[in-house]
Amino acid sequence: MNQNRQFPDDEKRRLFEEEKKEIIGFLGTIRTLTVACEADLYAAIKRQEVSRDEVILKIGEVNDRLYFIKQGAMYCFYYVGEDEVTSWVFSVGQFVCSISSFYHRMPSKDCMAGMEDGVLFYITRDEYENLCTAHHCFSEIARLQLQNYLVEFENHPRFIRRHKADERIRIVRERLADFFYRIPRNVLASWLDMDPATFSRNQKDSDLAK
Repeated sequence: MNQNRQFPDDEKRRLFEEEKKEIIGFLGTIRTLTVACEADLYAAIKRQEVSRDEVILKIGEVNDRLYFIKQGAMYCFYYVGEDEVTSWVFSVGQFVCSISSFYHRMPSKDCMAGMEDGVLFYITRDEYENLCTAHHCFSEIARLQLQNYLVEFENHPRFIRRHKADERIRIVRERLADFFYRIPRNVLASWLDMDPATFSRNQKDSDLAK
């Protein structure tokens, strides 16, 4: 029997190891990582597949994972009455969590779900804390990512108030490029604070104006 034969599980493990190295390499472009930090990250990172429309965090659950999108797209939403309201959309290369739930270990007021079939990588809240405590380079990355996250959240309501519906569509389409067309229309309309009919009408006008 050939002991060197590559079984499917061995191949999955090898690919996962390569993917973890890619993520660590990406983090290293934000702040240079020490060898010790890279080793601890390598041991902590886990993989999770998500399906389109699969809810990975429900309202009332504690968000114990900080996700990184390797493939696919995600969105966060909450409810006003029976209406679903989009709070944010995320694509490849972005970190995802329910901020107050993850950082304060409190029940989430948001849901997180897949917009597409995808692959996520994550570390737990305890692992996040341990990495921040043990490695200054990682705590700097964590600080910068949270800072960027909060600035975007602060700017979004201001963006909504300052621009008309057609302007919002045009600006976001330019900013998101191809990702814009992958977002379900109801999700995108809600995120841009308009009903689906208004979104459809203004998108059509915006397309004609291009």
